[in-house]
Amino acid sequence: MSPLLLPAAVAALVAIMLFAVWWVNFVAKFAIGNRHQWISEILETRLPPEKWRGSTPNGDRMLKKLDQLIEYVKMTRFTDSEDDRCELIAELSDIRAEWETNGVKEHK
Repeated sequence: MSPLLLPAAVAALVAIMLFAVWWVNFVAKFAIGNRHQWISEILETRLPPEKWRGSTPNGDRMLKKLDQLIEYVKMTRFTDSEDDRCELIAELSDIRAEWETNGVKEHK
């Protein structure tokens, strides 16, 4: 057996572990961070987030995405209290009703 085989295997294992940690952080930031950013943007502007707006407006698609955000808020542990969760769900539901009634506006 080569004397370099063990150090090479250890180095490869460390590299794989570092990559796995980086990947998990990247996915978590993308999945959780984006949702929270979108919720903040919707609450501040009462409009769809900039990232959702495409070249062709699609109100049904944006309503579906808002529904997914509301479901996320119902399930997430990232709220301070149950009262905050209920308040956030109520506000997002009001915005959804507004979008459904008046149509989804792409900008002010």
